[in-house]
Amino acid sequence: MPRIDKRIKGFILWELEHYPESKQQIEQYRNDIITAKDYTIDGQPRGTDTGDPTARKVEKIERSAYIRQTEQTIEAIERVLNRQPPEKIKAIDLMYWRGTHTAAGAGMEVGAVERTVYRWIDKVVISIAKELGYITCQKGVKNEG
Repeated sequence: MPRIDKRIKGFILWELEHYPESKQQIEQYRNDIITAKDYTIDGQPRGTDTGDPTARKVEKIERSAYIRQTEQTIEAIERVLNRQPPEKIKAIDLMYWRGTHTAAGAGMEVGAVERTVYRWIDKVVISIAKELGYITCQKGVKNEG
């Protein structure tokens, strides 16, 4: 298993832990842009904006670095999670998304020991890092999902 810089690991663990909230926030942000009122007090056009308010909203969504980065991260997490067996997903859910169990407790729920749960999480983190391009698979290193 390739080594991963602890700062990158910390970042990815944070993103994994906040994955459900990030999905909700990005959807809310898009909806806020879409449903925002696009008018002036007297109804007269101002400035040099495009006359089409829908086009302005689409452009704002497409140009948002926040949306691009968050969607890229969410998609990477989803690609990795879709390749995982249900017991790994459940352990991640219990530890990170619900926050109700430690690694030992999550392991008891899925029939694994604490160390195994930590190994699963390490492999998931490394896979997400690869998906995001933070690390690359080196020659001779087994690519594990």
